[in-house]
Amino acid sequence: MSLDPSIVWAGEPRTAAVVCLLLFLAGLVGPWRRLRLLEWLSMVVALGALFLYLANPTHVSEVSEEISGRTVLLVDGSGSISAVPGRLAQVQEAIAANRGQNVDIFHFGSDLHAGEPESYALDSTDIGAALGAISARIAGAPLDSVVLISDGVDLGPMGRAFATGQALSVAKLSGPLTVIGVGETSQAAEISLTQMTTSSYAYLRTPFPIEFQVASQGYAGRSVQVALERDNQPVKTTTVQIDDQGNGIGTFEVRPTRAGRFAYRVSLPTFSDDRVVTNNALTRVVTVVRDRIRVLQVAGAPSWDVKVMRRFLKEDPSVDLVSFFILRTLEDMESGYNPDELSLIPFPFERLFSEELETFDVVMFQNFDYRPYFGIRGDEGMGLLDNVARYVTEGGHGFVMVGGDRSFDLGEYQDTPIGDILPFQLGLVGQKVSEPPFLPKLTEAGKNHPMTRLSFDPVRNEEAWTTLHPVDGANRVVGMAPTAVSLLEHPSETDTTGAPLPVLGVMEAGEGRVMGLTIDGSWRWGLSEAAKGRGTETFGKFWKGAFRWLMGDPSSARVVVETAKENVRLGQAVRVVVRAKSVSFAPAAGVEVKVTVEGPREKKVQQLVTDELGEAVLVVSAETTGVHRITAVVSEAGTMSEATTLFAVTDRDPERSAENPNHDLLREIAKSYGGVFSDDMRVERVRDSSATKRIKRQERVELARKPWVGAIFLFSFGTVWLIRRRIGLR
Repeated sequence: MSLDPSIVWAGEPRTAAVVCLLLFLAGLVGPWRRLRLLEWLSMVVALGALFLYLANPTHVSEVSEEISGRTVLLVDGSGSISAVPGRLAQVQEAIAANRGQNVDIFHFGSDLHAGEPESYALDSTDIGAALGAISARIAGAPLDSVVLISDGVDLGPMGRAFATGQALSVAKLSGPLTVIGVGETSQAAEISLTQMTTSSYAYLRTPFPIEFQVASQGYAGRSVQVALERDNQPVKTTTVQIDDQGNGIGTFEVRPTRAGRFAYRVSLPTFSDDRVVTNNALTRVVTVVRDRIRVLQVAGAPSWDVKVMRRFLKEDPSVDLVSFFILRTLEDMESGYNPDELSLIPFPFERLFSEELETFDVVMFQNFDYRPYFGIRGDEGMGLLDNVARYVTEGGHGFVMVGGDRSFDLGEYQDTPIGDILPFQLGLVGQKVSEPPFLPKLTEAGKNHPMTRLSFDPVRNEEAWTTLHPVDGANRVVGMAPTAVSLLEHPSETDTTGAPLPVLGVMEAGEGRVMGLTIDGSWRWGLSEAAKGRGTETFGKFWKGAFRWLMGDPSSARVVVETAKENVRLGQAVRVVVRAKSVSFAPAAGVEVKVTVEGPREKKVQQLVTDELGEAVLVVSAETTGVHRITAVVSEAGTMSEATTLFAVTDRDPERSAENPNHDLLREIAKSYGGVFSDDMRVERVRDSSATKRIKRQERVELARKPWVGAIFLFSFGTVWLIRRRIGLR
């Protein structure tokens, strides 16, 4: 409405009056005469019209106008909208009904995006994140209304909270919420595993959860037995209670005992009334890595080598160390001593090497004599040593023996299960120790092996090994085991075969790895460096590399096969990379690689040849669902090395497999916000009148700048001209 109207002169009235006066006087120029009345009146009217046009009288009024507040339209753009017939048309109808001035449209899946969806194909739905993102984006500005259009198939925290009966955590909105639910609920009995959530990576011996969600129609109130398998082997089961809304949620806690890739499958039982049984299982591949190295150090006597090694392992946060030394033997207990008079605890060797052996990644015998413990037990004691050997060859673990007067032949390990897995041949007759100090020398294999790589620069690496402190002698051995590799050797001494006396030997024994170091003076490498102000890098680098190799760390494996992803969708291309190294750990170029890809239905074998970097690449098409195992076998110089990995292919998309909408969740969301829910696509949205703005503006109407003013001027001026023409004036 108009308030306090008034007339203002937009032009200059004085200027207009002067112009009109001058024109009037100009009309009188010429012989003096008496004007006719009609001529005079016409001139006055014409000049009056001109005056009004130049002075521009304007009608000014103040107008108050209402502008409705901003509306946000949140549209579910996930794949469940387009996967089920009818839902997309309903969403488009709801959008059309809410379009208008000052309406902003956003679409969402797991994230918020501006505008209407071009295609409804997003992989996930997170309604809570979308509502929270709107709150952050508008920064608290008042809204007239917020309209949410969705089918309620929510895979985010809101969906999981609702499935377990927890209260929904909602973000604050700056306007009232109207929830429009799309989709029709089927009445046929149906139960499905809609979601399986776990990390792609887990840590060795650290429990991790596998969470799953069940949705159903017609199963409310029932208990369902859910099974977990690892690599097609049963692991455990759990019972899930289906609530009144047909939802259930459960968790398996898994404690991996081995590193590598493993396929975990969660499955529901098959019910006779279940309309669709193909959605009752989900599979994910999890890569288990080590977060800490668990080492068992067994030392037969105190020494600087033992002390420095123990301190080094203790101070490393990535190592979990269990250490036994200065041990109390069975002979002490059988010699009649009172146990209270003995300060040392007995060595629990029976429990360590039977019950707890598998909990360690590496076992280290450091100048350890087994006879006072294992030998006194006869065959039973040899059985414990055999446990250690099988722990390596069958369990795939690492074992290291360090030299000293209780090691190798001095410890009489020949003809024992331990002697059978060492990288050296034992049974030496005669002198068993080389006493003069010496500086170990790198072998050709040692120049490339990760254990003896103190620098990535080959020249600097060789130089580093020539600047170390000499060690005080070494254990002598018969020679190298047939499949072992010497990495360090004596610069002058030889073994019984005439070859340089080995100082550091490594060998792959069955599934595991073994290291033999015939000196007990590696501690000097660190202390001599510290004395020169260079820290203790050599000692640390050497032993870190040794433990990585002993555990089969991928960086120290001779053959590695990798895929970029553990879990892929049906139809995707999977890039497989095989990396091969020689026995000396140089890139194995030009060697044959046999790659086998074995899926649930078929097996494919392909022969490849590595390039100059020791790599071979294969692209596999994921054409069948299920777990696929890739095995790469490298043949070089008569030896074969093998590596395996897994990936899982699925055509299950929780978004697209959810046939029933979840309107109950949408109702709960509306309730949590104090809003309304409706399945009517054209429902009138709830609005906040306080968000409507009133603005005042001036309305101006120019009264003289009209066509009729010009018409009057022209008519009146034309009349004056005609009169003058008739009387002969111009």
